[in-house]
Amino acid sequence: MLFAHLILAHLVGDFLLQPSSLVLWKMRSKIGVLVHCSVHFFVNIVVLIPVLSQKPLDILLISLFISSIHFFIDLSKISYDLKHDNKPTSFVIDQILHVLSLILTFVVYERYFGPYVDFTKVSSDKIIYNISFIIFLCMTIFVTSVVDIYQYQKQSHKDFSGKIYINRPKKLKRILALSLIYLMITLLIYLIPKS
Repeated sequence: MLFAHLILAHLVGDFLLQPSSLVLWKMRSKIGVLVHCSVHFFVNIVVLIPVLSQKPLDILLISLFISSIHFFIDLSKISYDLKHDNKPTSFVIDQILHVLSLILTFVVYERYFGPYVDFTKVSSDKIIYNISFIIFLCMTIFVTSVVDIYQYQKQSHKDFSGKIYINRPKKLKRILALSLIYLMITLLIYLIPKS
């Protein structure tokens, strides 16, 4: 479950809380990258508090580790993008590297710091512990934001003065459709009598 929360924090920080003005600032200055990574730091803290509430130092260390790695990955991507026109490839490689850094964080934390939550003492009714809900949030962000940004990357070129345009009506329709599908599946699961 920790890994799903790390993915959720990444998606929120990299897509929902990164407006086009921040993307352009990152392209022009390392301070923009630092601001973006600071956003990641705070998003990780907020997302990890429910699952690591008994270990505040762990929350800070994980958040610092992830945002530090994120800084260097983004600097490398920007350096590549400024010299090349192949934006979709660099976007995909950038995201793969971010996910690999999250896997590394998860594996190291699980291996050396032990289980992050004692599920025998946690009510599974709390929505933050519901892995299906966390995966649903991740998929909603992925389908509504990542796909649009990838499409933009395919159409972009070295002109960084333009703004990223995301088709909001299509995005809202996708969010609504996914929400309805999730709601129907959840209702079916909970309404089917257990034997």
